[in-house]
Amino acid sequence: MLPYFRAAVVAKFDVMMLDPKYEIKKLSLKDFEEVNKQFVKYFVDKNTYCQTVRIPQDDFKQLHVKWIRNILEQNASFACYHKDSGKMIGFRLASIHDSNDTLTQVTEDTRYYPNVRTMQVFEHWLQKDIRQSLKANKIMMREMLLIDPEHLGKGLGRHFNKCSIEVAREKGCEYIIAMAATREAIQMHEKLGSKV
Repeated sequence: MLPYFRAAVVAKFDVMMLDPKYEIKKLSLKDFEEVNKQFVKYFVDKNTYCQTVRIPQDDFKQLHVKWIRNILEQNASFACYHKDSGKMIGFRLASIHDSNDTLTQVTEDTRYYPNVRTMQVFEHWLQKDIRQSLKANKIMMREMLLIDPEHLGKGLGRHFNKCSIEVAREKGCEYIIAMAATREAIQMHEKLGSKV
């Protein structure tokens, strides 16, 4: 089973000052095109996920269009922009889950791709199981973090987490949950103050 991390919404992270050349803004559906472009550039074009789940790149792009739109509609995600160029240099996608979540989208969108469907059903079950185990009515899931490699090490991940905590409180979430599948991701979540 994948390790998952939880951070109580009351947690405080030690956040260094954001470099004045950066600006963090809340994402909305109007930002879809830029988020999707970055997603394709860093995740789809690298092809590793597509190879893992044995799905053609074009089909993978289509499946994730709806997923990204659904996340952006929740207004719980953030992006970092370079002030001078206006270029998006990273984002943190997050979603809110409660007892009303269903598997409708999973079954409709992935019926031709059993590997993707299996992964999505597992993630849905895990979210529900985590909520029940924690006795939480509402949780925030850290879905995806992307930072342009040229801007790594600038504390942007910590600033995204600070923003996530503020939104989680605002939306009544009791926990912020993240799933990690690599040693690097696990170390990053621990560094940011998450508990296994």
